[in-house]
Amino acid sequence: MAVQTIQLTPHSDPTPAAFEVRRELSGVQWCARFPGDDTLDALDPTFRPDVTAFFAALTAAHANTSIGSVFRPRNRAYLMHWSYRLFHQTVAARDIPRLDGVLIEWVHPTEAESVRAAGSMCTGYGIHDLGTTPALISQHEARLAIDVTISWNGTLRIANRDGTIATIEFTPRTGMNPELIAVGASYGVIKYNRTGIDRPHWSSTGG
Repeated sequence: MAVQTIQLTPHSDPTPAAFEVRRELSGVQWCARFPGDDTLDALDPTFRPDVTAFFAALTAAHANTSIGSVFRPRNRAYLMHWSYRLFHQTVAARDIPRLDGVLIEWVHPTEAESVRAAGSMCTGYGIHDLGTTPALISQHEARLAIDVTISWNGTLRIANRDGTIATIEFTPRTGMNPELIAVGASYGVIKYNRTGIDRPHWSSTGG
């Protein structure tokens, strides 16, 4: 556990005072902290009806849905972003910036230990093979995004927003299916369309 000493100068006493800020080493225990909300009620009221209608169509078509994340506070996004980057070794532990309110110490006795600890966090968050770095500032923070795993068996017959039926016969039978992505867009629920691959991510803009 790292210790940081901070000098303070009280108004009533010109003598500087010092106290220690103890930082806890990174590891899987951080994954339970700064929890978000994985319910549809956590969505912004401007986006919630679109997602609710899309989910209703998925349910009516007998597709399976499992929500992973809706609202994600900034502290949690910070931990996810930097643990992913450190695990994939696109940043060194010593170069990760601090964030107020998150007393984490990324630097372990060796860089290999730092990377392993970051890997345990990625596993805890379920993002070790996400395909793109979790954003520091995302639509999740604005309550305009949802991470959801979608699957089905056989042919999926699902209603677009205008009531027409899309018949999806081809794989993949997941949220990455282009025909399902088009159905989602008819509801205003846009599949992630930025750099990399973020399999579960849908939002109001695709970002």
